[in-house]
Amino acid sequence: SNALFANIILVQFLFAFGVLVCTFLIGRAIGLGSRLALLPLLLLSFDKLFVQKSQTVNLDLPQLFFVLIALLVLMKKKFTSRSLVFLGISIGAAMASKVMFTGLLLLLFALTALFIRNIPHVNKFASLVVIISLGVYVFSYLVFFFSHPLMDFVALHLRIIRLFRSYIPEYPWFEIWRILFLGRWRTWFAVPPIQPVEEFWLVWPVSTLLTFSLPFIQKKLRRLPLVPEQILLAWLVIYLGFQSIHVVFPRYLLLALPLLYILAMQSINNWLSSS
Repeated sequence: SNALFANIILVQFLFAFGVLVCTFLIGRAIGLGSRLALLPLLLLSFDKLFVQKSQTVNLDLPQLFFVLIALLVLMKKKFTSRSLVFLGISIGAAMASKVMFTGLLLLLFALTALFIRNIPHVNKFASLVVIISLGVYVFSYLVFFFSHPLMDFVALHLRIIRLFRSYIPEYPWFEIWRILFLGRWRTWFAVPPIQPVEEFWLVWPVSTLLTFSLPFIQKKLRRLPLVPEQILLAWLVIYLGFQSIHVVFPRYLLLALPLLYILAMQSINNWLSSS
């Protein structure tokens, strides 16, 4: 973007637009009507965290886009070789767009979903997804390999893992939920340490409560094979659970917001339908 247009922010606008499109498509995929599927998109458009990340250079927004693409593929009723290649590319891009841990979680989640769905030739397709995902990730280091040997690549990732495990070990767990429900978060650099989250709005906790009430009002979520809402809920639980056990920043919530808004709207839709 910077080389072509002399404005690196343009790529952030493109990713933001892509996230909004994916939010609408995922809403449609879980059965929301066209008008209802627009509401999560509108909520996200007015969300201060999303707006702020859309206007600054950051890695969270690209990773969110690729995660949503992968979830869209996983929600398909039938898989083809082409769709699974696309799944592998999107997971690999999610791994490469930021620190790899969220992408690795997504890869494990996708493989689990494929095996639960018990699709034909599942071992072959799962291997394909793994090879493509890791291939895309390694390819993203192509420039690195021009000036570094292979062992530097291994050493770099070992340092990343050690840094991730040792970074402020006294930091308390489950801070992501304080951010989500109270709009406050614990810092290690400010006084007082508990600081307000400027982007917080009441829609965050309301959407979270509505989202996690969905299994109690939608009976099909208790049945297999996986339905789209189950896939989204399961990924939310895994992602928020992962973010609960290490240092967090409010921006980490960005990867959960579109799904919270979509599932909250589905919950409201179910309440209205049953009343």
